[in-house]
Amino acid sequence: MAVSLRVMTAGAWPDLARSIRMLVAVASYGTGNDQYLQKLISTYRSMTIDVDIVVLSNVSKNAGDGVRCLVGLPTKNPWSLPFGHKKLFAENVDRYDLFLYSEDDILVTERNIRAFLEVSQALPPDEIPGFLRIEQDADGHVNYPDWQGYFHWDCASVRSRGSMSSRTSPMNMPLATFSHDRS
Repeated sequence: MAVSLRVMTAGAWPDLARSIRMLVAVASYGTGNDQYLQKLISTYRSMTIDVDIVVLSNVSKNAGDGVRCLVGLPTKNPWSLPFGHKKLFAENVDRYDLFLYSEDDILVTERNIRAFLEVSQALPPDEIPGFLRIEQDADGHVNYPDWQGYFHWDCASVRSRGSMSSRTSPMNMPLATFSHDRS
């Protein structure tokens, strides 16, 4: 599972008061998560941000009006689908303010995006904004896969800014965000 949000501007963050254009690429392998994919698409369409959605898949999908589906893996490796967004974003770098990639079981809300932008503007240049992915099962057990997984990172490097916090559900699991200026 992965999500990344990139701000591709000429050094300035998008003005939150004006219309923001965002390109969303969602990797969706097979049909097993199509019900979640539809929830993601519905959420992106409800945003006040101007959003274009592209589904990247190994099979043809009718994801709805106005949603493009690009079929095919970037390489022969079946695990390459999550990398398909790179070419799409590079081809559209001048057309959008924000670029968001996620897999079909990770929901990023407008609140998440606006919080990312607000915090990003206030951070020193050597700090990177991000989210911690939290998963909760049907019994209420909470899992922090990015802390408890095989990733190795310096926990002492984490900083908390302000009083902003959010609660997440299994359909609301932002993992990480990156800005163009800080990546």
